[in-house]
Amino acid sequence: MSKDQEMDDHFDAKQDKVYDDVFNLIPSFGRYQKIVYFTTSFLNFLLGPQFGLLVFAMSSPRFRCTTPNITCEVNKCCQNCTSYAFDEGQFTSIVTEWNLICDRAHIAATIQSCFFAGMLIGSIIGGLVSDAFGRRTCMFGSCVLLVVVGVASSFADCLSLLGLLRFFVGFFLASFMLSAYIYAIELLGPNRRAMGGQINHVFWSPGYCVTALWAYFIRDWRYLVLGTTLPPILFFLAWKVFPESVRWLIAHNRLDDAQKTLMKCGGKDGKPLNKEDVRNIVEEIRRDQVEREQKTEAKKYSVLDLFRTPKLRKRSIILAVNWFVVALVHFGFYLYVNALAGSLYINYAIMNSIYVPHLFLCWFLMQRFGRRLPYTFYMIGTGVSSLLILAVPKEYPIAVTVLALIGKTMITTEFSNVYLFTAELYPTLVRNSGIGLGSMSARVGGIIAPYIVMLSQLPGLSLTLPTTIFGVSAMVAGILSLWLPETLNVKLPQTIEEVEATKEIFKVPGCCGTSKSFEPETISLEPSKDA
Repeated sequence: MSKDQEMDDHFDAKQDKVYDDVFNLIPSFGRYQKIVYFTTSFLNFLLGPQFGLLVFAMSSPRFRCTTPNITCEVNKCCQNCTSYAFDEGQFTSIVTEWNLICDRAHIAATIQSCFFAGMLIGSIIGGLVSDAFGRRTCMFGSCVLLVVVGVASSFADCLSLLGLLRFFVGFFLASFMLSAYIYAIELLGPNRRAMGGQINHVFWSPGYCVTALWAYFIRDWRYLVLGTTLPPILFFLAWKVFPESVRWLIAHNRLDDAQKTLMKCGGKDGKPLNKEDVRNIVEEIRRDQVEREQKTEAKKYSVLDLFRTPKLRKRSIILAVNWFVVALVHFGFYLYVNALAGSLYINYAIMNSIYVPHLFLCWFLMQRFGRRLPYTFYMIGTGVSSLLILAVPKEYPIAVTVLALIGKTMITTEFSNVYLFTAELYPTLVRNSGIGLGSMSARVGGIIAPYIVMLSQLPGLSLTLPTTIFGVSAMVAGILSLWLPETLNVKLPQTIEEVEATKEIFKVPGCCGTSKSFEPETISLEPSKDA
């Protein structure tokens, strides 16, 4: 490798290192940072019900055939049945209003898929908007537009308009999620970012759970959409509290604003900050950014670079499959929760509440036994739980519910795990592209999931088919992940050449020999333009 290339590879890592020198002056998680972090994370709680609407406003309540002398299972379409009725006392949805079952079930699945398609496009455009106009602007702008289109969807009088509005709800939700996540952790010190990222995800869970409470008391889908979409407007009361991202300000040469924001964080151990020291570090970061941009101008990396070399190609294919399967199975379980025995509202609340303690348990396991084996265990565990459902007799519906809840909990935990594992497997120069590839694969999984669940309504089929698809997919993805190397206590690569030259480690840390311990590299916080 030439000296110019070595310097080029060095700058991505150096940028984070120089930026992290800021935390020699300010606390890693001081009072001001806590206010900004938890306020931003709280908005995840307010927006969580947007996913819950997929269950309570966009899916089908239980229905049965009402044609005389025709025997048909609940939630099943029969060839000789000419009329169906929804169970009274449940809830209304777009399915009940437009009778979207049997030969019209694909329309409901398409409306649900529009939401995920919007998330796919929103992830891409959101990164560009965030880079161009700032994290804060993108975050608040996405939030207000989400509220506008969400409220408008509650008044939609035709399915085509509803599908379009749900697309934009997904679009602005993904744009918000991208900018808010980056914004929430950019003010945290490097030793707080990993756990900060996990806790930020935790706030979604109570948002999902509260949807069950909303839906229990508001049975009309239009009022439910309206009631769950308006609360995020409270976020705008905090507009003046939120500064723009320091990283973005420095990158756009707004050094005075960056200095003011850092001054609000205060000094370490309660000591006052020196303006000169803050100004010097801000200017140093900007100089390094300019130098980095000049050095890397000649070489641009893209998603195609993930497939040019053998080791990176293997990782990219396996990770893309895993992201796809995680989203497919996660949202698949999510959408057929109303087919499980017991109360839909209780099942939904349990399904989302047990995820939180499980997330921290998995975090402990990944710190103790490495990333690879716990990740594989959870993925294969999801597959086993799904396939065991097929062996349970119809006389034991509660056992099916328990297995489904176990599978859903394990696959939901994998969402956080696959993000961490992916970030550590890719070298710095293509890390954002790698995460972007995974994110796009996940959106495709989300788009397909409603159609897989829809298959259970077809004549001659049942939940056996989607359950089999989810179970086998998770098993295959879990087995494939065994070909991914361990990353715990392994120095993260900077370049593609390092990945190809470094021997991959497949041992369990602390059990089958130990790998050399390194000072952990700070994973880049720059948002992916491909995500």
